[in-house]
Order: sequence, then structure tokens, then C-alpha cells
Amino acid sequence: MQGFFFMQFMYAKSDELEKLYDEVMQDKQFKEVHWIKGTEIRIGFLECDKEKKSNGKLVFADCECLDGKKYQAYIPYDFLITFYTQNTEELSHEQMLILMFHELLHIGYTDSGERLYRCLPHDIEDFRVVINRFGINWNDSRNVDYALL
Repeated sequence: MQGFFFMQFMYAKSDELEKLYDEVMQDKQFKEVHWIKGTEIRIGFLECDKEKKSNGKLVFADCECLDGKKYQAYIPYDFLITFYTQNTEELSHEQMLILMFHELLHIGYTDSGERLYRCLPHDIEDFRVVINRFGINWNDSRNVDYALL
């Protein structure tokens, strides 16, 4: 991996992740992000050898919006997607595609005369046991079966 060190971790531009991106953009099951192809959005793909964690849980990848940041003048991208190789090395190819899809869902874009980029947050946060047992929409009052609670 040829790249640069930040703190003690190696970051490198990834041709493999660009190929993964291309696969996602051609796969109909990931159609929700295909709109990105028709824009001028520039995405950089990095691999990092860091074992990243957040709140004690592994972070497989992240998406960072560079819009408006001072170093964007030196970095030719609007977004950086970083995969943490120590955390993703056991994932299958299909899981890597889903992970790329997940990160691409964070990309937000508004064109109201000037380009405005932003990272979109997750639209749901919950415990796996709640979703497995009661479904993803358990908290929608139109869907709650109170006998379950």
C-alpha cells in the first residue's frame, strides 16, 4: 500500500475501492445511489490500516464531506470514503458492495444556484434485537401492535 502516514496510520488511495464503486453504480439493487453518476460530485477512495472504533464498536468505513473545508483547495474531491482494512478484511465481496452502498447513501447534494454538499446522517438508529423482533418501523404509530409491547 503506497500512501501517506497520518499519526501512525497508513492511508492510501484505493483503486480497488474505485472498482467497488463502479460495481455498485452498475448494480440495479443499489439504484438509490445511481443519481451520483449524473452529477459533478468528486469522490476519493482511501484505505487505512487503522482499527477504527466508535463507542467500543468497529467502524468499517466512513464518508467525509469536504465541502467548505479549507484543505479542499488541495484535495480534488468533494467527499472522501475511507475503508478501514483491519476491520473489513473478513468481509465477503458482497458485504463490501453493501458497505460501499451504505457509505454512498451518506452523500447529499443540493443545487440551488450553487453546489452544496453534505453528509447525510443515518435515518435509523436502534438495537438489533428490537429490529429483529418488532421490525424496522416499530416506532411508527400507524404500525404498532400494542399487544407486542
